[in-house]
Amino acid sequence: MAQLVSIIIPCFNAERWVSEAIHSCLTQSYQPIEIIVIDDGSTDKSLEVIKSFGDKIRWETGPNRGGNHARNRGFALSKGEYIQFLDADDILDPKNIELQTPCLMRDQADVVVGSWRKLVENKDGSFTKESLKEIKIGPDALCSLLNSEAWAPPASHLYKRQYVELIGGWDESLKCLQDVRFNAELIKHGARFMSVPHFCAYYRRPLTTTTSTRSETLFMQACFSFHNDSQEYFDKTGWTEERVKTLTRCYGYLARYYYEHDRAMFERCLEKIHALNPDYLPEGPRRLRTLSRTIGYRNAEFVALTYRKLKKCFRHL
Repeated sequence: MAQLVSIIIPCFNAERWVSEAIHSCLTQSYQPIEIIVIDDGSTDKSLEVIKSFGDKIRWETGPNRGGNHARNRGFALSKGEYIQFLDADDILDPKNIELQTPCLMRDQADVVVGSWRKLVENKDGSFTKESLKEIKIGPDALCSLLNSEAWAPPASHLYKRQYVELIGGWDESLKCLQDVRFNAELIKHGARFMSVPHFCAYYRRPLTTTTSTRSETLFMQACFSFHNDSQEYFDKTGWTEERVKTLTRCYGYLARYYYEHDRAMFERCLEKIHALNPDYLPEGPRRLRTLSRTIGYRNAEFVALTYRKLKKCFRHL
């Protein structure tokens, strides 16, 4: 017997996109489904668009409290055994749910993740479809998530309800990396992740920016916090060679950023790196590795930053 799938759409000022998102749900080849749209205090005409679908969907509106609150509210109203989250500017493939549900029904996984494509807005308002992005989930799913191999937009995921309930839903205190932290919590609580090769969804990137790209500092802080929490989890559950390599690489990326922007945070990252790997050499340009081997990583970053600044200076002469 087919299980009910609840599709939950948080919406804030998405009048340009939300109709297409809802239509992509209504045209799903799988049944039964329910569509729940939570308007998060939109100030544009999003609510009018949502209401125009009548009794084909369920909807609710309230003050602006953030996307995670809207997702949690939609989940509280839902009845489905399987849960699909869809951002209001993204689009589901018509066979998305049909192709993903068998893995959950056969109990092969608790979360299924499909392939996706990015829709990038051009200056004329049109969108370009980028190449298919496939998901790779290794035996250690948290490492795959840390390496970004398992990252996909919420629209590419189908969840068993019991695991969303188990972790208490989405963390409403987070300003960015919400989906990453949500999936990380599921992994930590034992949810089995499985990737499927099917194309599932379009992830729209309009010219207007997201929180992560608006505030690079906020995003990097969120990454450091996520890596630190993952390190604590590995401390509790045991370290493997893959976990050491993965977390060292993650702190290394942050260190490169922080050397230029926040020297105190650079030192914190470097301390964590050396605790994991005292003989650390950075990934990236061969010249940086060679310099690090010769004069030490910290000095190599000084030379690399000086070179970048001089290059930028001469470019403007």
